[in-house]
Amino acid sequence: MLLVKVLAFLLVALLLVGCNHKHFETLQESFPGRNGNTNHLLNIQFNDHGDLWDEAEYLNALALIRETRAQSPTGRVIVVTYVHGWKHNANADDSDYQHFRSLLGRMAMAPERKSPLIGIYIGWRGSSFPVPILENLTFWSRHGAAKRVAGIRMTEVLSQLMHATKASGNASRFVIIGHSFGGRVVETVLAQSMVSVLVDNETEAGQQPKAPFDLAILLNTASEARQTFQFIEALHSVGLQSGPQEGPLVLGITSKGDWATGAMFPVGRCFPSLGSALLGGMRRDREAQAGSILLATSNGDGYPGQFYQSMWTAGHMWFMRSHELVVDPQDARRVKILPLAKGEDGRPAQPWNGTPYWVVHEPTGDIIKNHNDIWRDARLVACLEGYIAGAIEGAQPRRLNLRPMLPPKR
Repeated sequence: MLLVKVLAFLLVALLLVGCNHKHFETLQESFPGRNGNTNHLLNIQFNDHGDLWDEAEYLNALALIRETRAQSPTGRVIVVTYVHGWKHNANADDSDYQHFRSLLGRMAMAPERKSPLIGIYIGWRGSSFPVPILENLTFWSRHGAAKRVAGIRMTEVLSQLMHATKASGNASRFVIIGHSFGGRVVETVLAQSMVSVLVDNETEAGQQPKAPFDLAILLNTASEARQTFQFIEALHSVGLQSGPQEGPLVLGITSKGDWATGAMFPVGRCFPSLGSALLGGMRRDREAQAGSILLATSNGDGYPGQFYQSMWTAGHMWFMRSHELVVDPQDARRVKILPLAKGEDGRPAQPWNGTPYWVVHEPTGDIIKNHNDIWRDARLVACLEGYIAGAIEGAQPRRLNLRPMLPPKR
């Protein structure tokens, strides 16, 4: 009986910690484009502690960006980076790698593509116990790993990739995509980069600063709404607004069908959030002053408080949503992202943030059926490719529209 208990304990430990821990093959491949350009795809790998598996992968990526930009007939390069999420890794056979490869191939063959393209696939141990059904139990251990991966080295790597791409005022473009915990990694790093750029440029001669990246796409992001809230608050505090004709700078999409962030995530966050609330680690807002912080459904102004923001992701919180992903009412063969028309109570929506960080909700679960269902629907892929094309094809890089404005309500 004791032996059975020990074996059961070891099995659970393996599921929670994972056993698939290795450095996969360093990948680099070249492929042609429509206009005679040579395009590239390579990978950079991180381990569970947030360190690079092989420094040479990172240095090679930087050198390739600089060399390709220098040799480009247009004087610029387009860099598209992808950070995978849960149940994926840096293996060349991984479905995310294959889908990303196909995306780059389509982009390279676009008639308007005149500049060379570099794809960078950033891998980490998102798949730690690749056994069907049992792998679902690794969700919380991979959540912890994603926190470690989004550390100093990842910040350095992404910041240097962005700088190498857009250095010296050239018109090169940098797009980054993150899925699941990869979305968490991207959001964490970009928030720091954006705040640094915006604060540094506040003191300059009134010019609108260039964005450090041209578009970030976050799909079924597995990060606390509180992190997204703080990111948007920081954008507000420096006066970053969306212009009337501007597209998103950060496009975060979450589906109603995403059971991982809609159910497993709040279950895993419940006890840490509860402990922090009971021990006084969360701000006690006006409604909480009269009773328990756990019963306070808002910060005193109708918005959910810190306890709820720490349990749910942004796309699952109605007050943070700014847009919806819907089937085009004029053409069922397309999907569109539209400003949110109605709030949770059915009344006309009053978008909360007003920044170029779009928090998009897919309300049916039909376009994105579950957590990893981000490549199946050709309409969604075409929609995202349209936003990417809009970010990389303009004559000038994206500038940040800074205007004096009040911070969002807390």
